[in-house]
Amino acid sequence: MNNRHFRFEDWTTIQDPQVSPVYIATCNEDGCGEKFKIEDGEAEASAWVFEHTRRTGHRNFWQEFGHAITVGTPPGAVLAGNLVEEHQRADADRPPNWPPPESARGIATLGKP
Repeated sequence: MNNRHFRFEDWTTIQDPQVSPVYIATCNEDGCGEKFKIEDGEAEASAWVFEHTRRTGHRNFWQEFGHAITVGTPPGAVLAGNLVEEHQRADADRPPNWPPPESARGIATLGKP
């Protein structure tokens, strides 16, 4: 009998903000198969479908959408709370004259001075 215990934290998948989503539209009419692909352009993909229909009369398409994801902790998760506490302890160990750097939004971030 195995007496191992596993500890599960809260995790979720979130869209990777550093990678643009991809939109693909493919004409499904026999003998056509024309394809349109664009990054970060849902409106442009729809416009291509309408233009293709206007030009050819084709009305059947396959649409794909994809984006990169990353695994992380959801806001308020136990693990996220543990990380915040760890960073707060690290901040308490810094010298009092050390100012934290400010981000472009004016929010204090963790990092080297």
